[in-house]
Amino acid sequence: MKRITFCIIFLLSLYSITSYAESTPQIDAKAAILVDVSNGQVLFSKNSEKQLYPASTTKIMTAILAIEKGQSEQVMSASSEAVYDIGPDGMHVGIKPGDEYSLEVLLNALLVRSANETANIIAENLCTTRLEFIDLMNSRAKELGCKNTNFLNTNGMHNDGHYSSALDLSLMARHALTLPLFRDIVSQQYYNMPVAGNPEETVYLRATNELLKESSECFSHITGIKTGYTDPAGFNVVASAIDDIGLELLTVVMGAKTRDDSFKFAKELLEYGYNNFKIQNIAATNQPVSTVNVLQASDNPELVLFTQKEVNVLLPAKQDLSSIEKEVVIDTPVKAPVKLGDVLGYVIYKSDNTELGRTNIIASRTINKSVPAKITQTVVDTVVDTVVEPDSNPYIKWTLVFIAAIAVFGVFYMIIKLFVRRSVRRTRYRW
Repeated sequence: MKRITFCIIFLLSLYSITSYAESTPQIDAKAAILVDVSNGQVLFSKNSEKQLYPASTTKIMTAILAIEKGQSEQVMSASSEAVYDIGPDGMHVGIKPGDEYSLEVLLNALLVRSANETANIIAENLCTTRLEFIDLMNSRAKELGCKNTNFLNTNGMHNDGHYSSALDLSLMARHALTLPLFRDIVSQQYYNMPVAGNPEETVYLRATNELLKESSECFSHITGIKTGYTDPAGFNVVASAIDDIGLELLTVVMGAKTRDDSFKFAKELLEYGYNNFKIQNIAATNQPVSTVNVLQASDNPELVLFTQKEVNVLLPAKQDLSSIEKEVVIDTPVKAPVKLGDVLGYVIYKSDNTELGRTNIIASRTINKSVPAKITQTVVDTVVDTVVEPDSNPYIKWTLVFIAAIAVFGVFYMIIKLFVRRSVRRTRYRW
């Protein structure tokens, strides 16, 4: 009987361990990451800071600069260098030297069909040289927080010194999704590109991102973004999806062995995120978080501080909310007068020393300034306004303020002393 019981317990334990292991994606790629698009919160990571070859996912940064620096209607001309410098077996859409296209058309060919020549054309038309544009790519990457990225070309042609990381690509992609034109383009399954000189004729460009055709019970649809491949890099994909409540997740897979694998792992990561994480409320609006003593208050100086708005964050579905820490930062000292709703600081909510969210903290009631404090302030303001010239020596100004403060103190002292004497006389007379 004991042996049977032991076997049952062992099998249940094994099932529990196996179920947990299966809940975490097994990604057979060189690196991967899954993040919340809204704040960059990392939900899954594998070698996410490792320097790897980005291939055509490089074009995310090319598109960012193009949109931020250029105008969508801007007409651009293709040079021979731009058209032919696309690398061995580089993806292209057949643009010829001398062809002219608007920036918007070039961006569609760049991001939908991953055309290498369009990246070169954009760079040469927005900057004096391609090298100047590449320098801007690297500078912009650093501004976005990328620490393991170095671009040597505009389109991702292989070069040993041209690298990035899954984390850095997620930083670039999250920013790119804030640009409406970028978001619109990368969500397309195809694009009809007009032919130069004959706008009535078009060329059908099918998106390289096969995930755009995918559906899932976990999210409503794929929102983008970009694929990339070279022999040294392997198969890369940057993909994003959104669910019915508006939660958008983004994943990066780098160095998958096959094209199908890259899409398979990206979808698995997205589904893992939606299945295992959910938006949870960790703070309500007008929730008390702290108290502070208000200086120069006319009545009770103790003031309760409330949250200004609710805080909702993406957390593991089984997260123990009681483990979340809060750090309250108050702009001290707090002096009267204080009005109901005045912002007096903020509160940060953390888990494992990682910030989850924050909100301002506000005054729960109005506190007026005490009469003595008002009189003192009136005297000081009068001295400053009537005696001290605006451009006078600051030492003279503050000396006069100090003298005024002493005078006010003296007046109060005399009033209190006179009051005490009268009280004593009345007491003696009654006795």
